[in-house]
Amino acid sequence: MSAQLSIVRNEEHMRSTQDNFARESRFAKLLYGDLSKSALNELKELLRRHKISVIGGDVKHLEGRWYITRSGLLRVAERRHCAGIHSQPVLESSDPVSSHWVFRATVFKSRSCKGFVGH
Repeated sequence: MSAQLSIVRNEEHMRSTQDNFARESRFAKLLYGDLSKSALNELKELLRRHKISVIGGDVKHLEGRWYITRSGLLRVAERRHCAGIHSQPVLESSDPVSSHWVFRATVFKSRSCKGFVGH
């Protein structure tokens, strides 16, 4: 591949990424109103790093932070070829009265993997 073709492809990828962020941030603002610059920067990093989507329902903005949804976690796991996920509520950190829940998720990369944990 020529150097010129490589440069054109990189520019197209950057434009596509910027267009995607513009769509996602517009939709996020429609859902959540004005978002701080830091919230938008965090969203941009989540989109870049994990290819998650506000439009697709992968994340929600609650109390000033982005949280991955169950469907978002499943999509990330599928893209990373995970063998399975086990999740359970962390009752000590949850507040059922106000419908705030914290979950512990164990992700398994293969059938023989011990798994790794995230909250």
